[in-house]
Amino acid sequence: MPSTSDSGMIKLLADILHHTAPGTWPSALAAPLLRSRLAPAHVSSLLALPASIRRPDLSRRFLLLLPPHLVSPVSHSLLALSFLSSSPTSSASSPHAASVILSLASSSSASSSFSALSQANSLATFPGGAATSAATLLASSYIRLRRARDAAAILRMSLSSGMTVKQYTASQILFSLIKIRQFALARDLFDEMLESDVRIDEYVYTAGIRAYCEMGNLGGARGLMARMENEGIKGSAVPYNVLMYGLCKNQRVHEALVVKNHMLERGVTADEVTYRTLVYGLCRVDRLEMALEMTHVMLRLGFVPSDSSCSIMLDGLRKKGLVEEAFRLACQMGELGMVPNLFAYNALINKLCKDGRFGEAERLFRGMTNRDMEPNEARGFLRKMVEKGLTPTAASYSPLIAGLCRKGDLSSAMELHREMSRNGITANIYTFTTLIHGL
Repeated sequence: MPSTSDSGMIKLLADILHHTAPGTWPSALAAPLLRSRLAPAHVSSLLALPASIRRPDLSRRFLLLLPPHLVSPVSHSLLALSFLSSSPTSSASSPHAASVILSLASSSSASSSFSALSQANSLATFPGGAATSAATLLASSYIRLRRARDAAAILRMSLSSGMTVKQYTASQILFSLIKIRQFALARDLFDEMLESDVRIDEYVYTAGIRAYCEMGNLGGARGLMARMENEGIKGSAVPYNVLMYGLCKNQRVHEALVVKNHMLERGVTADEVTYRTLVYGLCRVDRLEMALEMTHVMLRLGFVPSDSSCSIMLDGLRKKGLVEEAFRLACQMGELGMVPNLFAYNALINKLCKDGRFGEAERLFRGMTNRDMEPNEARGFLRKMVEKGLTPTAASYSPLIAGLCRKGDLSSAMELHREMSRNGITANIYTFTTLIHGL
């Protein structure tokens, strides 16, 4: 309870804030008696009044006139809660509330900022949801400030306070921890959420599954998936993809295929990431023919495989003597505008040249130059063609010259044109047209 003198000070401040014009505030606040006795507690008590909570815009203007030492973290928290209370849905979308809480997070540790927010919430009655929105904004602010551990501390404190952080932000916190390789902390925090009465959605489960996989607890990750399903949460392919990636990363691709089939049986549609993950896993265990078959399934479904997996398949198929399969895959990649690993591509071209399949080798080379290969790399391919007995033509040079012109490297394009002349190769119409457009 404030003392009689404190009550008088709060009443005086309330009269200034709510019953005088803003233009008179500076002179009123400059009065010697008021200035000498004013304390941070008076300001926070003023902001906790129902009239102040109803007019957060007015309170904000008032605070801007006060010296910084009089505006405590509790006052900042009260102002943010007031802005959130004035929102029709009390959501965390108020820009003024977000700005105030970001300022609070920037200047305070997680424990002190959450303590201030809890104290502010106890000083007045706010609509349901305002405190949760404020806690969510506070955690989001620490994520924005790249202070993932502080955001995790806010989530942990919120679980036992009644101001629980919203699910989407909780998943962001867990993924932020995973991003900085704090896998154990993410897993422990997820476990605490499981033990609390907080409802957990698909996104939080996905983060938990990822944390378990990164910790090498694949059995635990599969258990989380089963628990999610038993709770009736029917989401997208995302949590299944995360589990499959964890399994594939640990060379347990057979189990990943079982998870994929189980997902389909539950009516969840596989997406591009599903197939990319499985192709990646099959490549890791050298099941190249199966990986290639799944890649063809992807293409029929309109999905695009990853450059890295295709490069692994290209090189692996070549080493196994399956040059025809490797060549077809390379052509399919070219049609999709994909650029594979240059080493794998070069090795395949060399193999084709050794086998006397010069036309196919040149087709692959021209495809690479059409996709803006770097000048030095492209010239290296031209040298390789000559070394392997494949004579470059204008059709070999022209796509490379066009690529250099598209990149704005006209001097390199002109040098390559001069190289054509030195090698006795006559430029065609396409070559000259490309150079003219590049000027």
